[in-house]
Amino acid sequence: MFIINILMQQRTHWLNQAKVHKYGADEAYICMPEPKQGFKEEFLNLLKKKGIGLFKYDSKQQIPFEKIVDAKEEVDRWQPRVDLLKEMISKVKLAARENEIATV
Repeated sequence: MFIINILMQQRTHWLNQAKVHKYGADEAYICMPEPKQGFKEEFLNLLKKKGIGLFKYDSKQQIPFEKIVDAKEEVDRWQPRVDLLKEMISKVKLAARENEIATV
């Protein structure tokens, strides 16, 4: 299981959120549009140091996601966090199914 946090604007808590998600997932990624000046090397190095991956989002591309930094696999997963993430995923799936049924 891996988690991708999609950021459409700069958010200050993204790093903490991704670090928390690493405790319950095999890999954690953030996804964001590339800044006009490009991704700074210090930003990319911080992600690599923390083991957090990065996908670039570009709505103008046919395939809008491009992996920029690979995430490191988390070996010290915390079972309560794993269970919480699985529960969250189940709720999202259920809501999607209910929405699908309601629109038919």
